[in-house]
Amino acid sequence: TMSIEDCQSANWSALGLKDGLSGSTNRWNSRVQACQKHGLSIAPEFQQMYLKAHQSGIVQYCQPTKIFNLALVGEGSIYACPEPLQSELVPIYRIANNYYQIKKDIQYKQDELDRLADQIRRTDSNAPIKHLYDEQAKKRDELRRLMQDQRQVEYEIELIRPTLR
Repeated sequence: TMSIEDCQSANWSALGLKDGLSGSTNRWNSRVQACQKHGLSIAPEFQQMYLKAHQSGIVQYCQPTKIFNLALVGEGSIYACPEPLQSELVPIYRIANNYYQIKKDIQYKQDELDRLADQIRRTDSNAPIKHLYDEQAKKRDELRRLMQDQRQVEYEIELIRPTLR
């Protein structure tokens, strides 16, 4: 939201560029509505300034390398990118985001295995722990599958890396 001070001193071109560079969809209407709640009206000529700058920011944001790098760390989105660019970015985004998700899943499985190992170590030697060993074996199998998936995605990444510009 925008404060009354933000509305009064807004550089609409800068706001449009900022929104575009961050991958945000056009936020003109929500920004104007926020200002109207403060009893301020925004001159119509500022809309063109905002939209032109937003478009410039989106074009810079919707570059394959930027989308790829953001998706690798679990950030970014392609939904603000215009067609046909959005469709071209889908495979790049999916591969990079898939890699991020798999890495996250691997870390989660490793943490689960660590917790199970601790639980096994702390369990009284007379207590039945076969179920813990069974669970540990199951988690190891899941981890192996995830690591195979990770290698496959790494291969796909190496295939698309040369196409990024």
